Amino acid sequence: MVPTGPNGADLFTSQTLLLGGSLAKSPDCGSSKGCFSQCDSDSSCTFTVSWSLDSATDTATYTINSDVGASASWSAIGFSTDGKMGDDDVIGCLGLTDGSVRAFSAETTGRSTPEIYTDNSLVLVSGSVEDGTLTCTLRRPVASYSVGSRTRRDIGEPWTLFFARGSGSLSNNVISISYHSGNGRFKSSQALSARATVDDSAVDEKFPLIKAHGTPHPLLTEYVSC
Repeated sequence: MVPTGPNGADLFTSQTLLLGGSLAKSPDCGSSKGCFSQCDSDSSCTFTVSWSLDSATDTATYTINSDVGASASWSAIGFSTDGKMGDDDVIGCLGLTDGSVRAFSAETTGRSTPEIYTDNSLVLVSGSVEDGTLTCTLRRPVASYSVGSRTRRDIGEPWTLFFARGSGSLSNNVISISYHSGNGRFKSSQALSARATVDDSAVDEKFPLIKAHGTPHPLLTEYVSC
């Protein structure tokens, strides 16, 4: 059975990308697919996010590609109300060294560790880790829906997208996701909807780190995998 959602980490404090760009952007970006990416050229990207809409089922499918190197790593996107960290609806994937991939969901609130939960409506369609590239395809309903006491966003409406990544591990079916301190984060240059077939370039902005007792502190979150 394909694993489906939990869970996440404090994703959007700040992030340093790990490798130079080696990914190619889809030629369908801006025509039949929406895209959000950081690229020097169409064939030299450090990450790409693309999406398409299935109007028959009213679901959106997101594909996240990221250079992650040889270690276990995660990549994620967040749907933000205001383009700032906090109050973000997050979906992402953890890629392991054996090539397997797990999906996760999370909700960030303020500058605290996000609340982690299981969302069985988030489906991991496919995932792989090959030659240092983590690729995963996730599908979820477009319309807003409830997961227990939480409400997932209507992604048919425009939201600022964030991208982040870091290292992770799986031990005794518990996934640990580490958020490394750095000096940048990546967000879309405009609010984007799952219904939009745009080709958007990521904005690298510098923000203060979360601090614990006045000292920059990398964050770690653990969760139990489905």
